[in-house]
Amino acid sequence: MYDELGDAGDGDPLKDWAKQHKQHFIAPDSRVVACYQQVMAWAKDNYEPSAVSEFQRVADSWIVAHALANGLFAFWGVGVVLAWGRGLPDD
Repeated sequence: MYDELGDAGDGDPLKDWAKQHKQHFIAPDSRVVACYQQVMAWAKDNYEPSAVSEFQRVADSWIVAHALANGLFAFWGVGVVLAWGRGLPDD
C-alpha cells in the first residue's frame, strides 16, 4: 500500500500523510502471505483473468489479506476495498 501511495502525484494529501506515518504500514508476515494465497485463489475462481490481474497489481489484494489474517472484515468489489475493525491511527 505504501508503494502504491508513493506513486501518487506531488501534493497528494494521502501521499503526504503516508510519508509522515510510514510506521503504520505493516509488512506482510507468514499469516498474511497464507491469506493472500487464499484470497488470490478465490479471485481466480470468481473473476475474469483481467480483473484478477488488476486485483493482484494494486494494494487491494494485500489489504484484504491483512484484514483476513487479523480477524477484520474486508469487502472488495468494483475496485473498492473497505477494511475496518480496529480504527485508523491518528498519528
